[in-house]
Amino acid sequence: MPPTSCSVLQISDCHLFTDDEHVKNAIKPRASLRRVLATAVIDRFPDVLIASGDLAQEPTHDVYQKFKDELKKFASTPQLVIPGNHDNGELMHEFFDIELISVNGWTFIPLATYQAGLIPGHVSPHALELLQTNLQEVSQPNLVVGHHPIFNVETTWLDNHKVGNHEEVFKILRGSPFTKAYLCGHVHLENDQEHDGVRQITTPSTCWQFAPRASSFRLDNLTPGWRWLELFPDGSIETKVYRLP
Repeated sequence: MPPTSCSVLQISDCHLFTDDEHVKNAIKPRASLRRVLATAVIDRFPDVLIASGDLAQEPTHDVYQKFKDELKKFASTPQLVIPGNHDNGELMHEFFDIELISVNGWTFIPLATYQAGLIPGHVSPHALELLQTNLQEVSQPNLVVGHHPIFNVETTWLDNHKVGNHEEVFKILRGSPFTKAYLCGHVHLENDQEHDGVRQITTPSTCWQFAPRASSFRLDNLTPGWRWLELFPDGSIETKVYRLP
């Protein structure tokens, strides 16, 4: 019997340091990531794991090895792990296969939105062409996964970081009948919105959270979080954010 849905666990913005005891914004990032992963799978296990960028605060070989160690329990689970603006994309390719995957009737397509050494997002001509090609070849429901948003999230200082050429990305996504959402991180907060047929879903950080609707940098007092998505054969999506107690 074919599966009735595809269950996806998304984590984002883990910001790991070389020193596991390093504290930033009152949180030890690796300990927090470990708690998130342990808590998230108490009641169920995902068909797919997505990590949507900024795995590292210090993008070193040791840090990416630590991140991979934390995913050992998901070794047999298909994974899509993509770089963020704090990451070293070239180094990450030594640890993760950053390419599309298909699971239970859904395809998950990576989109590189980071610029080395810069905070705001941008999608290169090559990445745009690859996205277009991938979408043309996929004839089943799909999610595109990037790091930076392509829409504003009504948080002024973070909206300055969205993909600079977001109109080009939007045009491609809008022209893809099988694309059901664009999934991303970067903003350390929960947001789910739709513009002209394109849905964007952002996911909280596994460490510190940013305050929504703030005009300048401000932390929120919400706890670290993760997102579950249930993807159905008809292309519909049910999703909810969960947080540490």
